[in-house]
Amino acid sequence: MISNLKKKRLIRIYKIMLPILALISVFTLMSLGSYFFKYSLQPKLIFLLNHLIWVVFTADFFVRMHLTDNRKHFLTRHLAELIAIVPVFPFILLAKLLGNLHMTDAAAVIFEIVFIIKFFSYLIRAFVTQHRFIRTNPLHYAAAVTMTALVIAAMLFSSFEGRNYSDSIWWAFSTASTTGFGDIVPVTPEGRIVGMFLMVVGLACISMLTGVIAGIMMYSNNLSGPESSVVMGIIKGLSRFSELSENDVDEICAVLKTLKKRHSKTAVKTDHSQRETPEDDIAEKAKNRKGPFARWLNDTFICDPHEDAIIEKKLSEEKDPKE
Repeated sequence: MISNLKKKRLIRIYKIMLPILALISVFTLMSLGSYFFKYSLQPKLIFLLNHLIWVVFTADFFVRMHLTDNRKHFLTRHLAELIAIVPVFPFILLAKLLGNLHMTDAAAVIFEIVFIIKFFSYLIRAFVTQHRFIRTNPLHYAAAVTMTALVIAAMLFSSFEGRNYSDSIWWAFSTASTTGFGDIVPVTPEGRIVGMFLMVVGLACISMLTGVIAGIMMYSNNLSGPESSVVMGIIKGLSRFSELSENDVDEICAVLKTLKKRHSKTAVKTDHSQRETPEDDIAEKAKNRKGPFARWLNDTFICDPHEDAIIEKKLSEEKDPKE
């Protein structure tokens, strides 16, 4: 039997590692491109890592589906996660069969379609996984938009310029970051249009991403703007602690106690599965304003945080050793 302490440690490791593995899987798929479907061309370490991540997420998906009350509802609400764990080996066999039948163009189209579907399913899975364990912030949206712009630009550049995907994704990163090494340049009119698109959109995405990261580093995620400014002022004052008088120290302590009391009054202390938060009330009102078709889409295909919270609670609940 696993002790309660060990179980808590395993759950903590599980909550930390799952979002990290989801991000790693997105980056490996994004960097490999068509090599994702050619195991012989993948580095052995990447090959083993991809399959290890696949095993972890497959086990996580089916365990959570087993714990839910309505499995059909769970499948539709987590359709992207289901697509993400579907093996690509059958598609590889299909492409080889089409290649043997001298239908290489059809095989290439299949690879591109599967890659696009896989990329967005991996991206959604990463977002959902982050949302399950980490408070969602604008960083997730900025990162998703940035990666989507890079992949689309790389695929278009590869098609128009006749280059492989690895060169194209390298070009996309260097162009979006405004580095521009000049080792790979577009020569066709279409490729130059893609480059112009990436110069504008990519620069905006990178700027948005760095801006969000800077904002997270400057301000605490549980304080408002004015409160964060006060805390930053106190930190600057403490940097010259030896110059502070006893009255200055008393004033700093009084300000911190006031902020703590104000923050404690506004903090939500109830369980999400038992009582609705203000955010849930806003989401429910927004949901009621939608039309019937939009409400059906939301109820059928959009992940329910309450349902996920109940499943996570079942995963972490402690059983009686006598049972």
